[in-house]
Amino acid sequence: MKFTRKFFESVYYMKFNWISLLIETLNTIQTIIRISSNDMKSS
Repeated sequence: MKFTRKFFESVYYMKFNWISLLIETLNTIQTIIRISSNDMKSS
């Protein structure tokens, strides 16, 4: 019983990390797009 609980906790934390990683990646992509679009305008 203890093992399954630990397993579910680790899965839950992994999922949470995945979500935060995904959000970080999306934010980075948005920033890159914004920067490149600004470069296009200024040139």
